[in-house]
Amino acid sequence: MDKGIDHLAKLTCKNDNHYYTPIRIIEQTAISFYVDDKKDKTTWVSIDKKRTINASIKALIKAYPLVLNNGPHSIYTLNEDDQKHRKANRLIKRKWKIHEVARWADGFFVARLSCSGTKGELDHNSQFVLYPALFQDYKPSVSESNRNIYTKHGQWNNVVKVNMHRLEIAFKSDSVWDSLGEILQNVEYGYDTENEAKVGFEYVVGKQDTQPTRVITTGKRNAKRQSGIDKTLPIKIIDHYYCHREEAWLFHSNERYYIMRMDAQSPGIIKLLNKGVSTGFINEEQSARQLLTNLTSKNQTISDSDSKYDACVEAWQEMIKRDVYQRYFITALSANWQIVEVAMLKGAPIAVKAICLPEVSNVLPVQFNTLPYRLLRIEDINEVEKVNEPVRSNDLPWYPKSSVKEFQSTLLSFLDDDTKESRKAVIDVLVYTCGTLKSKKINEAFNSTKHDKIIRIDGDACPLPLTHNKSRISFLYQQQRERLIERIERGALNKEQLVTFDEHVTNSQIFSKHLVDFGLSRGLLIQKHATEINTYLNKFRDDISVDLIHNVFKEALSPEDNQVAQYQNNADSQNNSIKSTKISNAGRKRIYKNDKERKRLWAREHRKKLKAKLLKSGIEPNKPGPTKVYKSAAEKQAAYRFRKKWEKKAKNSALLVFINNDNLLSDKCIDSVELLLPYYRTNSAGCGILFISTYKEKISISPLGLDLYKHDSSIQLSAAADYINVIDTVKNMKAIEVHFAGVCLSEQAKTLATLFKSDGISTSIINHCVCN
Repeated sequence: MDKGIDHLAKLTCKNDNHYYTPIRIIEQTAISFYVDDKKDKTTWVSIDKKRTINASIKALIKAYPLVLNNGPHSIYTLNEDDQKHRKANRLIKRKWKIHEVARWADGFFVARLSCSGTKGELDHNSQFVLYPALFQDYKPSVSESNRNIYTKHGQWNNVVKVNMHRLEIAFKSDSVWDSLGEILQNVEYGYDTENEAKVGFEYVVGKQDTQPTRVITTGKRNAKRQSGIDKTLPIKIIDHYYCHREEAWLFHSNERYYIMRMDAQSPGIIKLLNKGVSTGFINEEQSARQLLTNLTSKNQTISDSDSKYDACVEAWQEMIKRDVYQRYFITALSANWQIVEVAMLKGAPIAVKAICLPEVSNVLPVQFNTLPYRLLRIEDINEVEKVNEPVRSNDLPWYPKSSVKEFQSTLLSFLDDDTKESRKAVIDVLVYTCGTLKSKKINEAFNSTKHDKIIRIDGDACPLPLTHNKSRISFLYQQQRERLIERIERGALNKEQLVTFDEHVTNSQIFSKHLVDFGLSRGLLIQKHATEINTYLNKFRDDISVDLIHNVFKEALSPEDNQVAQYQNNADSQNNSIKSTKISNAGRKRIYKNDKERKRLWAREHRKKLKAKLLKSGIEPNKPGPTKVYKSAAEKQAAYRFRKKWEKKAKNSALLVFINNDNLLSDKCIDSVELLLPYYRTNSAGCGILFISTYKEKISISPLGLDLYKHDSSIQLSAAADYINVIDTVKNMKAIEVHFAGVCLSEQAKTLATLFKSDGISTSIINHCVCN
């Protein structure tokens, strides 16, 4: 502590007994403490300091003999007390500013404040939203003015005591802001950025039943300098996932990949996954830029291994996995439990088998299989007895609710007296298990447990069928709707609330595609039922929509579209202007007759470089054909847009064309596929083309007018081994994404899509190239 020194004195008596006494010398005072064994409370004592430290210790022991009961670790209590006082001093020294105050007639208020940053652990808590806790007087008297207030919005919030009367005075006059450091010395945990505090302020104000009678804005600058958004930072959102209570996005910037996720406990706050960086949500791209800017301003970086595509996708899939099993855990909290059997060994419980029968809800689609069968038993793990779940449906780390002693005592209490309380205690332990669909494995593991007695309790049960669950959830929604209509007819509610209820029911039955894919890959959902689940439209990774070139040619562009396209072409030509060519032999730059000659020579050199590059990689370039003559400028612009679009989409992608000889493709579909083939070949932007026949006959493409090129591949998809062959072929192409086109996009295509996604390869369907 400032102006003080802590000591730990070791006293050796004549009988060789040792005693330890902690002592703090500060100015003219000697301070120590002792612990009351009955109350388990630390009592601080002090005396006037003597001339020497030995004299001070003797006087302290004479006045308070209990200080001799301290051990050698008592010096850490002095250190903790020192850190506590230093922290309190830093909190008091903070300089505060009030930015917004919303007030109500009953005295309730919401205030947004900021304070100057402090060193150390408090540096990130400089923004606060203060509002009183409920069920208390908002206009306290001067004598009893200490009241509980919250320091930010959300569920993870803490209440602190604040002198409400002095705070009210500070709201009215900035001349007393210097005293806010003392008034708000207990206010410690808030937000990191101003954007978060603004979101929190708007959220708390909006949650009130009535509008504030007055909103005051001081216009003061923030007490802590905020980092601006780097608008030049490139951001591309790759994927989007709806978690149970929040949303998450996968994006990349400057060849690095990141995951940002909404904070489920604080609405409107978004964070970088596994990083202490957050901000208020604006939109996907702006929030991503702000998070990366905050990451740079805090001198934090993400390692190259964590920001690579493979590592980030693995973290993305791990997040989805945890979200799915969290949904299962939530359904288990309100489920009906059957405690089937308890295995005993030497009079003590050693294992318990149970069945979980969850109620229908909108947490998981009703089409998902339940995980009813649960087993807990005591096992020797690394020569230590622990409570373990031997059979479970996931590989996530599992931490038991109770120790071995608590587990056995809970079961013994239940076996002695089967009451509502004792049964609930057992269920509170079982609810943290994951469970499985395989009852046979549960029975085998239970019977293999070493035991001398088995006590049967509730008996076996089985999950309810899907048809019953569908009827049950429809009945529950209809029942709630009828109750709502009755209250509206009585005048207790508005008709708008019925519309809100219907929208809520509709939205609660829509889920993310990732959830369905995960269920299919883990056997939690079967393919027949997966098509019944409504999914969100994911604008970042949904099916690719194709405007066919022959359709574009038929539809002439409007004059406004022509002007926009011409403006874009001019802008592109200005941004990608062609520079001067090589210096001539005369020692000066070459002089061209006109701009046309300069472009022609540049294009010739560019073609030579591309040809050399293709030959070096072992690819034979296509021979140039005749120049296409377009009928109109609109047709030429449409062809240009089509070419640029598919050069971009086909990059790092492979094309899978499904062929079925018994069902002839339409001319429209054949033309569509034929137009896309050049963009996916290895001599262009794509990674390759794979023709797949879903029938047992040998593949034949000639009737369709489609010719196999040198590097194109074809596979007969008739056995299980052929699926592995397809996946290996695509991996050899080094494709990041696979596009599906053709016919028979049914069970075979869905199976391939699931296998590709499990290997981290994205899949999508090319619309209008699918012929049923």
